[in-house]
Amino acid sequence: GFAVRANQSDTVQISYSNETSQVEIYVNGVRNTTIKDLNDAGTGLTFTGGTISTESNSSVTLSLENVGFSMQISQMLDFLVMAATVEDDMLNNTLGLLGPYNKDDKDEFTYPNGTVLPIDTSERNLYPYGLSWRITQGSDSLFSHTTTRTFESYYDPNFQPIFVSE
Repeated sequence: GFAVRANQSDTVQISYSNETSQVEIYVNGVRNTTIKDLNDAGTGLTFTGGTISTESNSSVTLSLENVGFSMQISQMLDFLVMAATVEDDMLNNTLGLLGPYNKDDKDEFTYPNGTVLPIDTSERNLYPYGLSWRITQGSDSLFSHTTTRTFESYYDPNFQPIFVSE
């Protein structure tokens, strides 16, 4: 799933539910609707600081007002795909896992400390980069969790992925 908050906006989470096989939308930790129900109603969803509009029963666009950021989230089978769009007024004003928005593709993999990995870095070398941006405490998470699944259910500091290129 994906969770966003900017400035004084509400926290919005869009997650795929294995239990319901639906993409659910939460606002400030409360389940609000599903993509399908939003699309069937023919309406969007407004929250403090932004809007969500439907593209189909399996796709939404979440836009944050006054920030110059939007993301399209689509359901593909039982997982989600996201594409982010950043407006030009955000040029040189971003950082994070998706890289700085500065129109220089050579620094897409910039660590929080400023170290830059080459764009052709191997999967194995990208893994520590991704880890450098993770949070380690549930109190830092924007995601809402049920009583049966907590932040700790998802946080595994010993996880080692399979590197496809090896």
